[in-house]
Amino acid sequence: AAAQRTFWSQRQQEGMAMVQFVEDRLRNAHNNLMFVCGNCGCGKSSSIAQLKHFPFDAALLKEKEPRFTMINCTDLSEQALMVETIAALEREKGKRKLDLLRAQPLPELEKMLVHSLRIPKSDRILPVIAFDEADFASRGLEGLRRVTELALKHGGASLAMMMISNSRSMEIVPKARSVVLAFSVYDHKQLKEIGMTAALQQQQNGGGAVGLAPVALEIAASTASS
Repeated sequence: AAAQRTFWSQRQQEGMAMVQFVEDRLRNAHNNLMFVCGNCGCGKSSSIAQLKHFPFDAALLKEKEPRFTMINCTDLSEQALMVETIAALEREKGKRKLDLLRAQPLPELEKMLVHSLRIPKSDRILPVIAFDEADFASRGLEGLRRVTELALKHGGASLAMMMISNSRSMEIVPKARSVVLAFSVYDHKQLKEIGMTAALQQQQNGGGAVGLAPVALEIAASTASS
């Protein structure tokens, strides 16, 4: 029932695979990353956005809690990607902190990232960082590669890393260290169900957990009432 409230019903299986990954990282069962792939618009990013609302195992949460950050890699430079990752690990996103980080050269940022990975800000928090649109990280691809390498080498229990891509393979994602979650495309029936659900949510409380364009909501609403 809890999963039904958290994820689209059409993405229950994928959502629960993400839950399993996060809970395995909370247990420190492995230090692998999750590679989430599939066509554009098939629910990858929205499912991860819904993941943070899932009621994880209470026994695990007594020891450590997941804290979610989504970093959109589109057009981020190598330096910017490093800065965003360090800020997410350090739990500091204030302007002063970001300005100080942006002033650092890349070699210094790498040292700071390794330090953040080795000495986490809190033993009670597991940062879960999702790198969205990873296949569009053209300017920051080398930075993403370096972040991946350092996270897998030094991350241990201090980080859970998720990579989201429209492409089903990325050279920077090591197959031996990745848990692959492939999203299939929605069929017509599933799209209709999602549209109807979103329209009903908007009618009931002024908005759903995942937004759709107004024209899509109008179409879905007319379909639901017909």
